Amino acid sequence: MLTYLLGPFLALLPRRLQTALPLSGSIRWNRAGALSGLLESSLAVLAMVAWYSHTVMVWIDHVAEAALQGKLGTEVKLEEYGFVAWTIMIIHPLTWLIAYFFVEGAVRFSSAAFSSSPSGTLPLVLVDSLLQKLLGVPDDALGPRERQPAFSSVASSVKERILTATVPAGADELQFLKNGDLEILEIHAGKRKADWDPPRVVRFEDKYYRLEECKRGKSARPFVYVLHRLAAGVPGRTVLLYSPETAAQ
Repeated sequence: MLTYLLGPFLALLPRRLQTALPLSGSIRWNRAGALSGLLESSLAVLAMVAWYSHTVMVWIDHVAEAALQGKLGTEVKLEEYGFVAWTIMIIHPLTWLIAYFFVEGAVRFSSAAFSSSPSGTLPLVLVDSLLQKLLGVPDDALGPRERQPAFSSVASSVKERILTATVPAGADELQFLKNGDLEILEIHAGKRKADWDPPRVVRFEDKYYRLEECKRGKSARPFVYVLHRLAAGVPGRTVLLYSPETAAQ
């Protein structure tokens, strides 16, 4: 429920702040980001219609009224004034601003829906970056999983779709690693796993892991998920249950 009620609004925040929210684990950010982008584009269309009605139509009405009163002379052509009104609207800064948010919404929708990389709105991302520099907050203050681009390339999304379609179906490859006392589980998958967004908690068998990173590999299983073993875990609806039928180890 939070995904559809609060998610579209929280998805406007930079990715760094999204994952820092207390409710981050309860929100499916891919769905929230896609819905947020769709709403942004839809609101931009409505704003453009309202702006058109408030400018072009109002200006033409004023010209028509002035022409009927004989204030514009006998040589006036309403078509010419209509073209001038349309031109003024096209070059007006507010028109470009509305158009920007329409394009941004479409990009954010595509990024979340097709490449599973939800991103916030660019103005808030820029403000967040500026505050980080002014306050001296390091880029990795919230961990390496937060260093993501503001927008994912649509071309990259298409490439990923083609890559996924050409990868043969098969079991995930599991790699168990150790870094000192830290136990690391790497899952190499042939398909992207829905809703596997850091820092979700994953349960595998009777152990709990925190998803730290999702990266692209180069093998036949190009989707790599890096998980760190937790000392203890609490079962809940937000915990991802991972139980592959077969897995290569």
